Amino acid sequence: MKALNMVFKNALGARQTLKVSYINADELDADTLREKMEAIGQSGVFTKDGLPMYTTPISASYVDTQEHVVYDATQE
Repeated sequence: MKALNMVFKNALGARQTLKVSYINADELDADTLREKMEAIGQSGVFTKDGLPMYTTPISASYVDTQEHVVYDATQE
């Protein structure tokens, strides 16, 4: 599974991460991501205690995760 981690500064200057799972990484290059992150920051849609959570884009990265089954009762 691929996920996209987008890191922003919030209204107080602290770092906030927005994670999107099951992302198609082939469609999003650096310029497109920067553009979309700026749009998220300008939208003000995400707030906490009345303050915007994602204001200034800092970075974006793809994260690959693999599942390693340790125990599965259906295989017994």
